[in-house]
Amino acid sequence: MTTKFKKPIALLLAVAIAMLLNFPSGLFEGIGIGLTANAEDNTCNHEWGTEKTRTIDPTCTEGGYDVYECTQCGTEKKVPNDTPATGHNKGGDGKCTNCGAYMISNADELKTFAATVNGGETSANAVLTADITVNEDVLKADGTLADDVSGFTSWTPIGYVDNIYTGTFNGQGHTISGLYFNDTNIDYVGLFGNVGTGGSVLNVGVVDSYFSGKNFVGGVCGSDLESTITNCYNTGSVSGSGNSVGGVCGFNYSGRITNSYNTGSVSGSGEGVGGVCGQNYGGTVTNCYNTGSVSSSGNSVGGVCGQNLTGTITNCYYLSKTSGPNRKTAAQFKSGEVAYLLSQGGGNGGSVWGQKIGTDDYPVLNGDTVYATTGCATYNNSGDTSEKEHKYEKGICTGCGGYKEPEKDESGVYQISKVTDLYWLADTVNSGNNSVNAVLTNDITVNEGVLKDDGTLADDVSGFTSWTPIGYYNSDSDNNPYTGTFNGQGHTISGLYFNDTNTDSVGLFGYVGTVTDENGNVISAGKVSNVGVVDSYFSGSNGVGGVCGINEGTITSCYNEGTVSGSNLVGGVCGGNNSKGKITNCYNTGTVSGSGYCVGGVCGYNFESTIENCYNTGSVSGSNGVGGVCGANSGEITNCYYLSKISGSDRKTAAQFKSGEVAYLLSQGGG
Repeated sequence: MTTKFKKPIALLLAVAIAMLLNFPSGLFEGIGIGLTANAEDNTCNHEWGTEKTRTIDPTCTEGGYDVYECTQCGTEKKVPNDTPATGHNKGGDGKCTNCGAYMISNADELKTFAATVNGGETSANAVLTADITVNEDVLKADGTLADDVSGFTSWTPIGYVDNIYTGTFNGQGHTISGLYFNDTNIDYVGLFGNVGTGGSVLNVGVVDSYFSGKNFVGGVCGSDLESTITNCYNTGSVSGSGNSVGGVCGFNYSGRITNSYNTGSVSGSGEGVGGVCGQNYGGTVTNCYNTGSVSSSGNSVGGVCGQNLTGTITNCYYLSKTSGPNRKTAAQFKSGEVAYLLSQGGGNGGSVWGQKIGTDDYPVLNGDTVYATTGCATYNNSGDTSEKEHKYEKGICTGCGGYKEPEKDESGVYQISKVTDLYWLADTVNSGNNSVNAVLTNDITVNEGVLKDDGTLADDVSGFTSWTPIGYYNSDSDNNPYTGTFNGQGHTISGLYFNDTNTDSVGLFGYVGTVTDENGNVISAGKVSNVGVVDSYFSGSNGVGGVCGINEGTITSCYNEGTVSGSNLVGGVCGGNNSKGKITNCYNTGTVSGSGYCVGGVCGYNFESTIENCYNTGSVSGSNGVGGVCGANSGEITNCYYLSKISGSDRKTAAQFKSGEVAYLLSQGGG
């Protein structure tokens, strides 16, 4: 079985805009054991000869090796000997006299190397021998571009379309600072513009730099075509007016990005904007992380990768206010958890990752080794890998901060009776166990006094615990729908507080979805029923609702009395009802507002789905596609009503509501 995915937010929004604007509907449519190998390698119990067969001389960066041969199958292995690396030796022409690599120690030599590559010597190798500063103070303390750029030297990216870089550039752990490029009509922008087949960029950090281009923009590399980016990072600002914009690399086409990270801001206006990589087409992204902000006015935005097309993303993480399989909170980064996870990257060289816990807030390359205890997982630099038991106080482990598992009934349904049970459910679902079933056995209050009497947010929110929506959708490579059954049994959940306008799929549930077979046939669907959300505040980006952000399952007999706001696809009960989703017997009395498209009292946008027997009495405001029941609709809406000063087929006055007329009409809704 596979989890169903239909790019819900991107699809809903694109179709909704097309409908609202009357566009045509189709418009949006390590060096190992063997130097040689043979078929016997997997079965031979190698017996290595005692005499070496040959010796491999040391290079500038690697010591010498002795080679031994298996007496059974002939496979060779190489064993380091005591011969040290020779080190680079700079000659009069600026190249190493041993290996021929350009040795770069200052800004002028870096510019000369860029001109050399762009002039046709595309396979030239280079090493940095010092940290290099091209311009001083390109960015202000907040990461934005300096007010006065008149004195900056503009950077020329190394390699472009006609002269793709195919050499090896080794930063040797040094940084390049103060790169400045600002032309939104130019593609292939970064320290490197375009790295091609066989090319490699490694061990370099790009800091205090600003890159603004069109398509294929990245801090380290604009485009990676069947090449390798490893042990690199970017802390600068990256933006693009087109597609494929990423903190480390804009476009990864069948290339490899490993052990790299981004902490700078990334923004774009087209398809594929991501913290590490904008678009990954058939490539691999492994052991990477992003803590920088990522934003785009277009589709396909992601904390790690904006759009993953037939590629592989493994063991990568990004900073978020809520936790999930590949999104981690600031506390999880600071604790050493992410550094430990990255270090477990196995054959992909994850051991380069470390962190000095208590000093470093985030993982660093070649930092202090991080160890983890088992059971109650905590992280340390002391080498402690012992097994520890959880010690719970009020449902929270004092060691790891995890939540105690709630009790289950004889059918295996979890009994949610208190706040920590509810957070356990969110954490469990968002960690991948998305089909768990649960019922509420009590009214639950997470925070007191979230809203004032007029429905606006409390003046002081400093003491509020932020809510983690159950299930989420962030991008095509980062989504986890809830597919179980949640029954509130008539209880309420009060005091939910979520305030992050950069986050999609927000509500009590972020994303309720389906499970399909290999042919795409729906096997089961998530269901949320019989729960009221009260005294709560949800402010997000796309797909925001009091009960559910995005629904592809069933929402029934639920209501919202909280305040809901966002950009697009914003609804009192549900932000977007998608892919034959169903909302029945629900209502909203809370305030709903949106700054973009599709804002509705019950649902923001109903796409080829069903809404029945629902009503709204809350105020609704927005810019495009605003409705008392639904902001935009391309499905079925039946027997639904909203409060209005004048009466109509689906709008009723306060007097009509008070008289019992609407209750009667709803009660006649049949199925």
